[in-house]
Amino acid sequence: MIRSGTDWTENDRRTFSFGDIEQHLDGVRCVGFDVFDTLLLRMFMRPTDLFSYVEEKESAPGFRRERISAEKRARMRIHKETDIDGIYSVIDEKYRHLKDREIETELRYCFADPCMKEIYDRIVGLGIDAVMISDMYLPKECIAGMLEKNGYSGYKKIYVSNEHGTNKHSGGLFNIVLRDLGLRPDEMLFIGDDPHSDSRMPMKLGIRSVRFTSARDRYAASHRKEMRILRKGCAESSVIVSLDMLRWLRSPFDDYWHEIAYRFGGPVSSFFMQFMILNMNKNVGTILFIARDGYNLQKIYNILSDGPLNNHYVYASRQFAMIFGNSASNKDRPRCILEHFSGSKEIRELGIPDNPSDKDVAAFVNDNQKEFGELLDAERLRYSEYIRNKVGNDGDVLVVDATTKRFSSQRLIEGALGNERRVTGCYYNLLARSDTENIAYADRSNGIINWTKVNVPEFFLGSPEAPVTDMTADGTPIFQKEIHEQERFRMSIYDRITKGEIEYANDLKAIFGDDIPSIGYKVVDRWMKALVRTRHPGKEHISEIQWAPDTMHTRYRGLVFGPKDLLYKMANMLGDLKWRIRSR
Repeated sequence: MIRSGTDWTENDRRTFSFGDIEQHLDGVRCVGFDVFDTLLLRMFMRPTDLFSYVEEKESAPGFRRERISAEKRARMRIHKETDIDGIYSVIDEKYRHLKDREIETELRYCFADPCMKEIYDRIVGLGIDAVMISDMYLPKECIAGMLEKNGYSGYKKIYVSNEHGTNKHSGGLFNIVLRDLGLRPDEMLFIGDDPHSDSRMPMKLGIRSVRFTSARDRYAASHRKEMRILRKGCAESSVIVSLDMLRWLRSPFDDYWHEIAYRFGGPVSSFFMQFMILNMNKNVGTILFIARDGYNLQKIYNILSDGPLNNHYVYASRQFAMIFGNSASNKDRPRCILEHFSGSKEIRELGIPDNPSDKDVAAFVNDNQKEFGELLDAERLRYSEYIRNKVGNDGDVLVVDATTKRFSSQRLIEGALGNERRVTGCYYNLLARSDTENIAYADRSNGIINWTKVNVPEFFLGSPEAPVTDMTADGTPIFQKEIHEQERFRMSIYDRITKGEIEYANDLKAIFGDDIPSIGYKVVDRWMKALVRTRHPGKEHISEIQWAPDTMHTRYRGLVFGPKDLLYKMANMLGDLKWRIRSR
């Protein structure tokens, strides 16, 4: 005789197969299934996180705490196995209208555990009766709807604790099922995840049981760093981890870069774009995604937005921003001007010095202000026409970029459009405050060392293009010819980065539709720690990536901050301090 009480707890396995229970089916007439965390998964890592989500979406501060408290009161005052009507009968009156919203949210954000769905279908296909047995406050009709939504059909009955006044935990609900179906205990097999209610109690009654580790616990066992993001009552962190768990359950990723792009680049790009959608000025008529940082963002905006505005991917290189600027104190500006116009006939005829020093370059540009000024004026006009051709006839213009300290791209676009249009900015990282009109997902203007928090998101907000060394006035980029080894490697993997981030945005849209949650940058920052804390040698890892944050793309530094970067960072901070003092 097959021994009851098999305990399936191999936490490093993401799947639970039919073979794990097939040996226990001999002589079984009916298989009972636990519903929640067995057949069905929620979009939230803890049931109470759903209350936090409803609180945020319905602008009902305090709902989560009161909802938890009301359930405790209802179980004491009304019945231990209370239903949702009982809970809402004792809740604060100002929250009573949220009962239907809670039920709707439960129904909308539930999913079949893929391995349990396969097992369920195999059992029903064998002609064995299936029943659903759940300790739950939701009405039977709601649970039936959740099961139907996820393809569970052909079962005989649903038994819910609140309907029968007893539960699995005490064994009373199992006895009701056996009597109702006319079964001996050994003719029934029960499958569930709770060690007491789903394993020890049915075994005590003589019912065969197979307990398996829930998807949540299987994920947690192999994703300890990721689980650290969870905060009590935080629906935002719960959603990020749940999305990661659901993708983990589906299938392994095809490679490392696709994986980290989905799991980490996806939240960076998607929740930044969701922030922009929710917070941008309602008068915006055109969105300009600045190259190279706007490459993936434009694609993701068009996925997440229900009605995408007129939008374009445009070039606004730092070199153009510098040569059109008026900052005489910027020591790099004269060289940028000379390099940009060095191919023109007018400048060649002036006799460009050979291998000039910065001082020589500054003197040459200053001595030939008239010639350079005429070229700059003509260049401005052509660039202005390039930008105007992208801008629609109505509304403000929103400039989208990854990181800003000097607002160079926004000011370049403002200069190109003159006073014709109001131009605002939208940035992932804001490193300095300004009177320039903007919104920022992550305000780090008061931060001291933001290296990793800035660089890693910016890595995910990139493109497969080479660094832009310059551009023509009609917006044609001039790419760097001698490409650094690290840059070539980044370019070689970037199609996989884009693939992962788009896949994440599509999943987010498929799950939440037009109700995508708003998740703040601090939660995303905590999530990114799971990525950067894992460091090992080898090119195929983000901790080994280097990139060039400087204007000319020549000084390569670690993407993830390390001890070797300390001196460079200190020098960079000193330069920032000098710039802030000059800018006052």
